[in-house]
Amino acid sequence: MALQAADAVEEGGADTSAINEQQKAITERYDLANEYRVQALNALEHLDEVLLLVDTGTGDPESIRGPAIVALAGIDDLRRLFFTIVEHLKELLRYQSDTHDDVASAQLIDDEEFQALEVGPLTDRQEGHNQVGDALAQALESQADAAGGTGDPQAQQAAEALGQAAAETRSASGEMNDAAVFLAEALEETGPDPRDLEPILEHQRLAMEHLENAIRLLEPQQDQQQPEDQSGSEQEQQQSQAEDEEQVTQRQAERRLQAIRDREAQRELQRRERRRIEPEPVEKDW
Repeated sequence: MALQAADAVEEGGADTSAINEQQKAITERYDLANEYRVQALNALEHLDEVLLLVDTGTGDPESIRGPAIVALAGIDDLRRLFFTIVEHLKELLRYQSDTHDDVASAQLIDDEEFQALEVGPLTDRQEGHNQVGDALAQALESQADAAGGTGDPQAQQAAEALGQAAAETRSASGEMNDAAVFLAEALEETGPDPRDLEPILEHQRLAMEHLENAIRLLEPQQDQQQPEDQSGSEQEQQQSQAEDEEQVTQRQAERRLQAIRDREAQRELQRRERRRIEPEPVEKDW
């Protein structure tokens, strides 16, 4: 990349200051990557020492958790540092999907107090999704502006896709913000009945749809038109593969719904157990 930048300067086709900024950003990224690498390496070495002590019976097994968490965080930070914009969008979609599932689980709780305990942490998490969405939308808008200003027809086409993806991501961020606002309001509500979280779920579903649209724009599907001389067996094979993928998606949705039901059933058992062991109120007979 540095050689390409130098060639561009010699040909007079690039701005020196812009290239210097780009090289500075690359250097800073690799410096930060080295910090994450050292952090993960030190934690792994510490973890190795702790494991050795545990194996010999002189260490506490609980001491493994600390260095393991630090090592995993360093590796995860290093991996995320080199994410593409699409990978960041996919990660945000996964996080938003998980938060949506947790809100759906909280919606099934019929106890106002226990529901509030479930909703509380979700508010900050949803706000975090909104902030990441804003940052990704801004990054996509910047990339679209940069690509559109080159005058290259191919770059112009890429700029259009980036601009549309930015608009979808901005819409997703708006839905995430609405979900966070409604979560905060739901947390403040008091009363004998559980809160209705369905409006929040709807905003989250819309946010996920917008993120999926943005990802599709940046990862366009291959041309689905088949050549005229394609054999019927190949067409049948592709159709069968599409049906298999649809069945897999349906099974995933069913498993997710069943997991929500299982979690709620477990909570119901716990509530019944608490009510069983709580002493009955004594009626006054005087």
